[in-house]
Amino acid sequence: MSLGFSQSNEQIETTSEQTLSPEEEARLEQQQQQDRERAQVMFEYGADLYDQGNYEAAINAWRGALELSGEPVIHYNIANAFERLGNFEEAIEHNQAYLPHASSDEIATIESRIQWLETRIQHQEEEVSETEEENERLRQELEQARATQNVEQTVVLDEQNTQTGFSTIQWGLLALSGVGFGTGITLGLVTLSDRARIEEECGSFNGNIYCSNNAEVLIYKEASHAMISDIGFAGGIITAIIFAVTVVKNRSSDEQTNQSSFFLRPNIEPNSLGISLVGSF
Repeated sequence: MSLGFSQSNEQIETTSEQTLSPEEEARLEQQQQQDRERAQVMFEYGADLYDQGNYEAAINAWRGALELSGEPVIHYNIANAFERLGNFEEAIEHNQAYLPHASSDEIATIESRIQWLETRIQHQEEEVSETEEENERLRQELEQARATQNVEQTVVLDEQNTQTGFSTIQWGLLALSGVGFGTGITLGLVTLSDRARIEEECGSFNGNIYCSNNAEVLIYKEASHAMISDIGFAGGIITAIIFAVTVVKNRSSDEQTNQSSFFLRPNIEPNSLGISLVGSF
């Protein structure tokens, strides 16, 4: 497509009549002729890029041609490229820039094109609004699903506790009781081992018992281990009793509320330590 430059020539003639000498007019006309030739090359290059589907590069080339030539028809070509890119606002802007220069046969087509682009923009805004509403709805559904899942997990835990009959505190008491008994048994076995070694380190002569220096250390360890073993057994017994009390009270509370009472009574003897559970049901 060739470009017309009649408007630029009129401007040159008017300017030359007012201010330019023949030499200056010749130089200016030569410069503008070069600009027109460069604009023609860039316009054709943009057309090739447009045909190849490289619309952004075509726009850049046509903008260069528009700057050099000022030819209004280039606005129409740029508008088509922006439309292909989905940039309808820019397409409307360049169509409106070309509209005053369009021929009488083109005006109706350009105006119809602008109206169609405005409709597309309105549809895009509606689609964006619908997408945002859909995203908000999905977010609310996801939050509701997570809340429902948390409630279901809580119900499952409650059902598990109901099936076993033990609360979290009761499981803790049972575990502490097991630790106490385990500690008592372990150190009780260690104490028996210490006593066997003490017997090996000690002997009798003429009715008297003599022990080595190592035996004195073993005796001290044996006493410490025995004391810790007794404490472990006592702790295990106490927590086991408390566990039993809570289980009995929980199971009987549905039938006889406030009708049962319990208390612990220690049994201390020279060679033993015990606790008795006294209560009424």
